[in-house]
Amino acid sequence: TGKINAYNEINAVDIVETFTLFGDPATMLNVPSLLSSIKLLKPQNNAVLPRSSRYTFTWDDTEHNSVKYKMQFSPDQTFPESSTIIAPLYESNYITGAEYTPNIFIWTLLKLMGIRNEKIYWRVAGYDDSNTLIEYSLSRSFAFEK
Repeated sequence: TGKINAYNEINAVDIVETFTLFGDPATMLNVPSLLSSIKLLKPQNNAVLPRSSRYTFTWDDTEHNSVKYKMQFSPDQTFPESSTIIAPLYESNYITGAEYTPNIFIWTLLKLMGIRNEKIYWRVAGYDDSNTLIEYSLSRSFAFEK
């Protein structure tokens, strides 16, 4: 309807055709890096996790491009800053291995997030020695058993 309105109001065929051919340049695309060396292992996509005990998330970084990691959890697969939990919580703390078991506080937040939303998406962010973000893994989702 936006293109129809633009054409009817300003009769600008070139604008309508530009957006038809190239799309809106302001649109943010959620395209993960296809070159990411971080491969998520567990849980599998769309897994159903128990509420009663904390789960350990695992991944593999075969090329070892990253030396430390952070986990991201969100009810939205685009991981908006306003609704994404980043673990560990402290900005200066990182995960140094290829697995993470959320502490009680993070696990409680995830369970609360799971009550409101059917799916929770997770991904791993890889950093270098100077704390620069290098890459994101692809994302997966999980839910909690009812």
